[in-house]
Amino acid sequence: MRFQIRQLTFLLILSALTNFVNVYATDIHSNDWDITLNPNHSFTFNYKGKTLLKNAYARAISSDNEDLLSLDYPTIALHSEAISDAFGTGTKYVYTFSGRQGKPNMEQVFYLYNKHNYLLTELSLVSSAGKISSHLLAPITTTTALSVLPTQGDNRVLTVPFDNDKFRTYNAMKWSLLSVGTTSSEVTALYNISTREALCLGSIEHDTWKTGVEVRTSGNNILKRLTLYGGYVSSATNDVATRHGSISGIRVKSPKMFIGYFNDWRTALETYADANALVRPKKESDPKGIFGWQSWGGMEKNVNYEGATDVSNFFAQHLQNEFSKDNSHKTYMVLDSYWDNLNETQLRSFANQCTAKGQTPGIYFTPFSFWGKESELDWSVPGTNGQYKYKDIVLRVNNKPIKVGGALSLDPTHPGTKQMLANQFALFKSWGYHFIKLDFLNSGCVEADRYYNTSVTTGMQAYTEGMQYIESQLNDFFIDLSISPLFPNFGDARRISCDAWGKISDSQYVLNSISLGWWLDRLYAFNDPDHIVFAGNNDGANRIRYTTGVITGMILLGDNFSLEGSYTGLEAYRQKALHIATNKEVNNVAMFGSSFRPVEGSLANIFLRGGTDNVFYLDTPEAFYVAVFNFNTSQELSLSLDKKRLGVDNITNITELWTGQKLSLSGETLSVTVPSGDARLYKIDKTSTSIYTIQRDTSAVEVSHFGDLLHVSAAENIRYIELFDLTGKSIARHNMASESTSATLSIPGKQVVIVKVQLASGQKVSKTIQCQ
Repeated sequence: MRFQIRQLTFLLILSALTNFVNVYATDIHSNDWDITLNPNHSFTFNYKGKTLLKNAYARAISSDNEDLLSLDYPTIALHSEAISDAFGTGTKYVYTFSGRQGKPNMEQVFYLYNKHNYLLTELSLVSSAGKISSHLLAPITTTTALSVLPTQGDNRVLTVPFDNDKFRTYNAMKWSLLSVGTTSSEVTALYNISTREALCLGSIEHDTWKTGVEVRTSGNNILKRLTLYGGYVSSATNDVATRHGSISGIRVKSPKMFIGYFNDWRTALETYADANALVRPKKESDPKGIFGWQSWGGMEKNVNYEGATDVSNFFAQHLQNEFSKDNSHKTYMVLDSYWDNLNETQLRSFANQCTAKGQTPGIYFTPFSFWGKESELDWSVPGTNGQYKYKDIVLRVNNKPIKVGGALSLDPTHPGTKQMLANQFALFKSWGYHFIKLDFLNSGCVEADRYYNTSVTTGMQAYTEGMQYIESQLNDFFIDLSISPLFPNFGDARRISCDAWGKISDSQYVLNSISLGWWLDRLYAFNDPDHIVFAGNNDGANRIRYTTGVITGMILLGDNFSLEGSYTGLEAYRQKALHIATNKEVNNVAMFGSSFRPVEGSLANIFLRGGTDNVFYLDTPEAFYVAVFNFNTSQELSLSLDKKRLGVDNITNITELWTGQKLSLSGETLSVTVPSGDARLYKIDKTSTSIYTIQRDTSAVEVSHFGDLLHVSAAENIRYIELFDLTGKSIARHNMASESTSATLSIPGKQVVIVKVQLASGQKVSKTIQCQ
């Protein structure tokens, strides 16, 4: 992308209504973007000739609670500079708004990159004398009505929850319902279901601010108001404080914001996730699929040594080899809350026995929560040798302890908290555990009166410090976040919903987070659909629930499979698991370890936890997989799935994997029937992958080999490289640990290999190479 700057001279007339003086400023023009500085000092954003935002301005609230608007500054200057960073090369444009005596300057910054079709922006307040502070910085605010989406069709506004506590959900809000407005946490997409085109806006920095995206609409497609700001607090962020913590300094900066317009709202959110991953890279995980058991789904508070050991034996003898083609996948056996029913000898023994059976033992902790009462704050903090009491490390607002999710919130920056964590994690390691579920992490990111680290003044700063410390202590653990904020993306996996068991309504609730939050698997190795429970449900409901795990690549069964110990389950629970969880073809799909993509994203009823999105898909080199759910327990579901709408081509065989039934295309549609209260999973084989059909879109990637080494280079950054044999079986995968346009990897043997390269832009390129 080449940028040119067209110099414009604005003469702004001094009048009784204005304080403006002569100003020299510049519009920004690129191949795709036009950012116009208007006479009233607002901006209009155009992308490929389409106006996205009109008369947008910057806003901040100063330490004395004064509203500062970029519209009110008389003088504007622009400078630009070439940049090269994690996003690639491009140009940084800085508009400086100045000339108000006694007021800090405002700097509006735009980042435009050669290889990305979105822009980034941020707002800073800059003092000329002494420190300043702000608890709200909004790079984008507009109150000018504008038609941004098609008049025809069903327009929606995505609202994203701050965390997964209290059964919060994503929503695809109908445009006509938002005349009074809504606020989405961190990101939103305004999109049309039929055409799929979308405007996506959100924060890509999450270590200081909580970001809100306020949207107000009218009619079928009119955007009346939009504010993109750092400083969002409400009950939805679990905050008791009425305002966000303030940032202070000579310069205070908002989070960096993402703005882009896309042909497909799903691509928009995936690209947004990829942009976040450039700021904080995804933690890659060895296994391609997660399988195992966690105790909370069936044992709950009745965890016992004999029972957990019996479950481990049951998995070793009957289940764990069903989830692996070559026995290379790990099976996780996780003791959830109430693991402390076991004594230390039993905890060590359980871990040792799991390890001996090829299983990975797991355990549970709530690092930022105290589950006692306020009257018990004089208790000593474990692991601190009596140096600290809970009253020393609890967070407060108006000097009153903060409670989140029934527990008192602890200060992640306090040495007492850190000593407690270091002591507990050292014990887990010494006992032999390598998987940990961290719960109620949202207790650690609330706004508070103060934090022990005096340089920390916001909830997200405290949370970031705490989570960085935890990762440093658990660097050899698989970390699964349970109740937690979506951002920042610490850990290996993150649970996408609040508690979910095995009813169809539970599955619908989990699917809410897949249909509108699947893209988080670009920030976490796995989207965790919570424990999968079969007890009390029929086969159809159990297939639905199990399939929710298959289409995220993470399956932790939750029933009480023990027949020994103080709290036993039933043999029937084991039989249900053996019936549902041993379908090799279905499990092979789960082993991809990838979240399926939604086809539509149109929740039919925003007042239900689950909504009704029921078709999801995954595209792989060898096949295209489609999952279809029927939530109606009294009526069969018949659908005609349009091939083009699905995005699949070159079809050969179609097999339903739960039943083995063979299907065929009828013209351009795939006709499917799903029994009442059940699920189906279709594998659509693609046309044989010869060198002629594989080599497409190859100009972006060059592949060469020398002996047993394969070298891949691209015109843009590479996300990962995967090798397949000619049957479509994955034989090697290399995830890029850092930004790079090239990589060299070993070829596993002499053979013809299909090289699939995923680029940072989302483009996928495949080539066939004969390795001699």
